[in-house]
Amino acid sequence: MDVLIIAASLILSAVFLLSGASKLMDRAGSQTAVRDFGVPSVLVPATAVLLPLAELSIACALIPNRTVVWGARAALVLLGIFIAGIVLNMVQGRRPDCHCFGLLHSEPIGWPTIARNLLLMLLALMILGGSSGLENLRDSVFGLVGGGQSAPESVRLITLVLAGMVAMATLHLMLVMQEERLLNRRLSVLAAPGAAASPVGQSDRGRRALDALPVALDVGARAPDFHLPCLAGSDVSLAENFSAGQATFLIFVDPTCGPCSQLLRELPTWKSAHPHGPDLLVVSRGDEAANRAKTMGIANDRVVLQHDREVSFAYGIQGTPSAVFVTPDGTIGSPVAGGIGAVRALLAKESNDEPHSI
Repeated sequence: MDVLIIAASLILSAVFLLSGASKLMDRAGSQTAVRDFGVPSVLVPATAVLLPLAELSIACALIPNRTVVWGARAALVLLGIFIAGIVLNMVQGRRPDCHCFGLLHSEPIGWPTIARNLLLMLLALMILGGSSGLENLRDSVFGLVGGGQSAPESVRLITLVLAGMVAMATLHLMLVMQEERLLNRRLSVLAAPGAAASPVGQSDRGRRALDALPVALDVGARAPDFHLPCLAGSDVSLAENFSAGQATFLIFVDPTCGPCSQLLRELPTWKSAHPHGPDLLVVSRGDEAANRAKTMGIANDRVVLQHDREVSFAYGIQGTPSAVFVTPDGTIGSPVAGGIGAVRALLAKESNDEPHSI
C-alpha cells in the first residue's frame, strides 16, 4: 500500500509540475484563459502568474514526507476551485479553453475536464489516507534531516529515476493528446457531409455555415483578395501588396491553437533576419484582445481578423497553423503548408534557408 501512496505522490507532483511550468512558458495564453474564465480584468495579470507558481509549489511539497500532507491538502483545494470554476462556466453556457497544460494541451472545458480533476483529487485523498504510512518510510526512502539515518544511495537513485519516468510519461501523454486532438479536428472536417465543421473551434465573432469542404488552390491560380480589419484599426487588402509588387506569406492561425502560439513567437525573429524578404500577413480570428496578446512583436497592421473562416475557406485551409506563399503578381506560389513544421519549411524554402525552429 505504501508503494501505491508514493506512486500517487509522484504522479500528482508530476502533473502539477508540468501544468505550472507549461503555463509559465505561455504567459499570454494563461492570461487569455484566466480572462475567459471570468476573472476580473484587474486580477488577470496577477492570477496568471500566481496560479502556476501555486501549482509548482504543490508539486514540490508532494515529494518530501514532512510536507506531503500539506501538498495533498493544497492540491485538493486548488482542484476544487478548478472544478467550481468549470461548473460555473458550463452552467452559464460558456466553454472557454482550460489551458490546463499551456502550449502542450488546451481544449474547451467539459465533463472530461471535470473527470480528470476528480481523478487527481482521488490521488490526493489516497495520499492523505496513507500519510501515516509515509511518515514511517521517511528514514528508509527520503532520509530527511533530523529523522534518522539517510536512505541508501541506491534507494535514492531508484526514487529519482521513478520520478523522472513519471514526469516523462506525463509529458508524452500530453503530446499524444494534443496530436490526437488535431487529428480528430481534421478528420471531422473530412467526414462532414455537406457542411464543414471548423477544425479550430467556433469563433467569438459569429458562426458561418460552410456549404462545402475548403479546397486548396492550385499553384499559379489567382490569389483571392480580401479586405479585413487589422489590429491597428484600419482595413487591410491583399491587393495592396500586389500593387506594390510585394510577395506575401499568408500565415493562418487561431488564438486558441497551441502550435500557433509557438509559431507566432518565432515570426518576429524570422522577419528581423529577412527585412527585405516577403511580407508577412497573419490571418487570425476571434477576440481582438486575445490576438493582441498572441501576436506581440508583430506589427498590428500585419495581423488581420476574419469574421469566422471565410478567408481560410477561400484558400483551402483546413487547420492551423497553415501558410500559403503568394507571389508578387498575386498568384498562388505554393501548396498549403499545414502544421508548424511545414510552415517553417515553407518560410525557409522561399528564403533559401534551412528549415529549423526560427
